[in-house]
Amino acid sequence: MMNPPLHCTTIPAENPFIATLAAWVLAHYGRDPAVLTRVLVLLPSRRACRSLREAFLDITGGKPILLPRIQPIGDMEEDPAHYHTTLGLPPVIAPMRRRMLLTRLVMRFHAQYHVGQAAELAEQLASFIDDVAREGLSFAHLSALAPEELAVHWQQTIDFLAIVSQYWPRILEEEGALDPAEHRNRVIKATADAWQKQPPEYPIIAAGSTGSIPATAELLATIARLPQGMVILPGLDTEMPEAEWKLIDETHPQFGLRQLLERMECKRCDVKSLHESQATHFEPRTICLRAILQPPETTAGWPQAKLPLKQGLQNVRLIEADTQLDEARMIAVALRETLETPEKTAALVTPDRNLARMVASQMQRFGVSIDDSAGRPLKDTPPGYLMRLALDAAASKFSPVSLLALLRHPLAGAGMEPAECRRISRLLDAGYLRGARRSGFDTLRAATAGHKGIAPLLSAMDTHMRSLAECFEQKSAPLKKLLEAHMASGEWLASTADKPGAAQLWAGNAGNALAAFLADVLQHADVLGNIDPVSYPAVFETLLAGQVWRPRYGLHPRLHILSPIEARLLQFDRVILGGLNEGSWPSAPQADPWMSRPMRAAFGLPAPERHIGQSAHDMVMLCAAPEVLLSRARKVEGAPTVPSRWLVRLETLAKGLDAEVFHRMQAREYYGRGMRLLDTPMGYALLKPPEPMPPVEARPRKLRVTAIDAWLRDPYVIYAQYILGLKSLEPLDEEPDAADFGNLVHKALERFIGAWPEALPENAKEILLECGRISFQEFLDRPGIACLWWPRFEAIAGWLVAQEKERRRGIKQVIGEVKGEWNFPVGGKPFTLTTRIDRLEIGRDGKAIIVDYKTGAVPTQAEIERGLANQLPLEALIAQYGTLIPHGGISGIAGLEYWKLAGNAEDSEIRAVGIEHIEAAKLRLEALIRTYDDAQKSYAAQSNPLLTLRYNDYEHLTRRQEWEAV
Repeated sequence: MMNPPLHCTTIPAENPFIATLAAWVLAHYGRDPAVLTRVLVLLPSRRACRSLREAFLDITGGKPILLPRIQPIGDMEEDPAHYHTTLGLPPVIAPMRRRMLLTRLVMRFHAQYHVGQAAELAEQLASFIDDVAREGLSFAHLSALAPEELAVHWQQTIDFLAIVSQYWPRILEEEGALDPAEHRNRVIKATADAWQKQPPEYPIIAAGSTGSIPATAELLATIARLPQGMVILPGLDTEMPEAEWKLIDETHPQFGLRQLLERMECKRCDVKSLHESQATHFEPRTICLRAILQPPETTAGWPQAKLPLKQGLQNVRLIEADTQLDEARMIAVALRETLETPEKTAALVTPDRNLARMVASQMQRFGVSIDDSAGRPLKDTPPGYLMRLALDAAASKFSPVSLLALLRHPLAGAGMEPAECRRISRLLDAGYLRGARRSGFDTLRAATAGHKGIAPLLSAMDTHMRSLAECFEQKSAPLKKLLEAHMASGEWLASTADKPGAAQLWAGNAGNALAAFLADVLQHADVLGNIDPVSYPAVFETLLAGQVWRPRYGLHPRLHILSPIEARLLQFDRVILGGLNEGSWPSAPQADPWMSRPMRAAFGLPAPERHIGQSAHDMVMLCAAPEVLLSRARKVEGAPTVPSRWLVRLETLAKGLDAEVFHRMQAREYYGRGMRLLDTPMGYALLKPPEPMPPVEARPRKLRVTAIDAWLRDPYVIYAQYILGLKSLEPLDEEPDAADFGNLVHKALERFIGAWPEALPENAKEILLECGRISFQEFLDRPGIACLWWPRFEAIAGWLVAQEKERRRGIKQVIGEVKGEWNFPVGGKPFTLTTRIDRLEIGRDGKAIIVDYKTGAVPTQAEIERGLANQLPLEALIAQYGTLIPHGGISGIAGLEYWKLAGNAEDSEIRAVGIEHIEAAKLRLEALIRTYDDAQKSYAAQSNPLLTLRYNDYEHLTRRQEWEAV
């Protein structure tokens, strides 16, 4: 019995697929509306279906007409006309339930994985199950894929995959459900069988599919043999020489169509163009694209091919940017340029979602909202962020960073207005969270108990988030309980004074999407039962990671950002193919975590390179647009990139055959000029260093000795600190630094000297170490402090005790941390100098030696000679002429010394400063005070690098980089 004739045609790549299809359908069936409405058109995607409906309206000029039935080829079960084919099939298992069940399986048979890892593996297993089902394969022979000669880890992998080959089918049977891909295959096969037995009495047109899924290919073969069936292939190359046709591999754009024709038992020569008038019509662009992508074995004939490069590559432009950000900016300029022409359309097509988001962001500079149709990750929406921050805060026991991030989220109200919540967070930040972390949330609450604004907020947070925080203190908790506590915390955080949190958190498209996702997880949470709460954040992030949110409205009518899959069959006036780097487009073949290449081949799975051929087919179809821009970036995230193989071939062909054509294709300078114009600032006058001149009455009349050196080196520091009253904030959750080490050493020495001001005990070193342990106690639980700082102090202690034993023989008393103050007149007005002397040694003659401990750098002799290090001479002035507490006074100064306390005895030393510097420091201070008593004297920022302070908390306020070059 002879097979029925095949009804198979193609729409060439140079013709707009959807528009051509719509015109053909109307020409053949549009005369009779009753016939047209019975026509069934099957397309690869929902977006293609929507575009076909719009194409019908374009043809009729917006006049309403009765349309044919249009639906995706994978959604056959949704058409009531085919419902009879699905009777008796089990339903599709809910995706979230499948993930939970697979996660439970992984944990049951592989206890080494915690629930977060198991959830990630479950996602990969689900994808593997769908891949196998799509190819119509079975797991029955899985165990035979790893013979003994293969590596041991492949044997282990096959043992792991017993989850899907043995246990998963049983679970599906118990659930009375099917995997999505398997259900789809069965529906398509049932439809094909039904149509074979009883051909429909209405036209069926399957258009645009390449039949990459075996079940779809079988359906296409059935439709092609129906009396009223028609298969329309996208961009089949009917002019390719037969010898070349036989050489194409998985990476060629025609490979998928060749496979489909073989499955349909159709010869390429029998496939004609949809319009006979186009049978011999072949565009120069298509000829050039075919040459660029032809098999490597045939490229030797390029020089003799007489390719129409000038005509074919006309309106094809290349953009090669330095960075991905520059690429995004140039693409944004190209998209904005499109809007200058009325009704002109443009689309950026790229698989690189980062590039897509960057372009959408850059378009905001033009006031144009254009959304990435691939969607925005749900975790990055405001409600998603709030839920993640709430979880992070509870899991970290409300660490300073997580607590402030939570309270400053735009949706966070915590029962008050969001602006008030943020105001209180600033008070909490400035007053209680800076510096080293407090020991816990209860300690923070105790410290803020008297604050009218902060205390009620922390109390409410403790009440409403305690149930979530307490879960992390348990060894096991039901996933459902964790999720409910998490959602309750999120709702309370989003509540305001007049609106409940649920009305805030779940509002809008993003909130609705998040609510639907969490309801789905909540519905199936009992499948996992109890989990380790420590793993709950990882589980939540894993489940949320794949969820996307797409806005329902707000898309620009003429500009689009699409993925290659979404852009299939669509037509635009200008198409920008972005991210054309190897590994991005085409994407690199992914290493199969479950099977090696030989195992995949033996099992029947396609080669990993098959997707490259599909990507190449998408690229060819998109390059048929009237205007095409091909863009790439030389660097992405700082790493060099390799041009896409298609760009390399294009450059090789164009440069080799007609370098002038290739030169005309370059658009980097054109769009780069537009990019630079966007970033070129308006003209401005060069800034001068800041020279504030506050009124004399506002200038300080009381300073510490350490401020005098800053005054001499950089007067702006005095202006910012003492006149403006600015104080730098310590970092959040700060790790102890060198300054903290110095403070701890000072505290230990103060405690030791206070206990033994005169004679030393026999066990002086042991007592000093004990004083150090008391001072260091707060930080010794930190490994870095215990391993680095404490050994340094032990070395310092040994050197100090040796110095003490030697020096105390000739002195009467040692006093630590002596407060001093000296009031003296300058220009008829009083001035006060204060200090805190680290160590004061009183000799038997009443004269004193003033000592300053330095655990860091010690002032150099050059700094002392130039009058830039005045601390010790000024302290001597206070000791001589001022008041010392607790010591009443001294008869004179015997010496000034810096004690360098290094981490080993060899580097520790005593550096003396001559007492002759005391009088010079007095004259210098008086002159400095008189100078700044002049209202015309400014507190200028210092521009001399030789006077730069080692530590300057106010330098950023001077905006130095804007005037330093001047």
